[in-house]
Amino acid sequence: MTTRSAVRIGWIIAVSALAGCTSRLPLVEDGGVATDQGGGADLALRADLAVRVDRGTADGGAPGVDRGATDAQAPADLRRADASPPSGLVTVTTDRLIYALYSETVGTVHNGLKEPIYLPGCAVLDRQHLQGGAWQDRGPTIMCGWEGVARKVEPGSTLTETTSLSELGMWRLKVVYGTGCAPNKPLSGAGCARTDTAVSPPVEVEVQTSTCEFLQREYQSKVQQARRCVAKVGSNSCLDTVQGGLPCGCPVYVANQALMKPTIDKWSSFGCAQLVPPCAVKCAPPAPASCVQGICTP
Repeated sequence: MTTRSAVRIGWIIAVSALAGCTSRLPLVEDGGVATDQGGGADLALRADLAVRVDRGTADGGAPGVDRGATDAQAPADLRRADASPPSGLVTVTTDRLIYALYSETVGTVHNGLKEPIYLPGCAVLDRQHLQGGAWQDRGPTIMCGWEGVARKVEPGSTLTETTSLSELGMWRLKVVYGTGCAPNKPLSGAGCARTDTAVSPPVEVEVQTSTCEFLQREYQSKVQQARRCVAKVGSNSCLDTVQGGLPCGCPVYVANQALMKPTIDKWSSFGCAQLVPPCAVKCAPPAPASCVQGICTP
């Protein structure tokens, strides 16, 4: 076992224990029906998952391996972060154990009960971020004008929703559901006999190659925004020069070079220079630009 594997195993076990992951499968809390009487087996399962994550990397876990690749490219162990959903529980699972920052996260709610459950009508998945040793609610990524009519999930059925985890670190997904609810009503007004909460096992968000590729696209978009200008008689707003792309690109004139700074700062702090292949571009000095129809134009 590599040193990195051992560190990752210890980290996942510690976070799972801190998070209250006392179930061998996805948790049900706040009055839910899931309990655990086998903590030792639970730790062994999470350690096994950690080992399989490291075995799934192409180079033994070296930085820069894109473990957020498509399912066709990813090892099978990274495509699912869960075992088969159990009966008798409502569970929340994710499609991966480890995500690239800015990638999509697919969460699935499985109804293992013998009766229908009802989920929020608009955004089903809430997100929780581990900060300062406690899970902090970060809300859904879907902005809702109202909660909508509750979604009914029959016994043995699933509902899948896509979200995103916007910062580095450990996350989990949370779902509030009701049982014994009146149909065709918002969950808050459905008179449910019982309301419970289910959470997924923790997942990790890290910097991968696809994270830096996202920043490359973001930077290029901001360069185009920075080229927007306002023509004024007797003055030229297109006097700043910036690099045309990341990690390299020929200089271009813009009206607002400050737009690119947040992206450049993230590129640097994430170590993207080590993840993205270097390039060698020979550039001629940029031709002077002026504001033509609202765009800095050579």
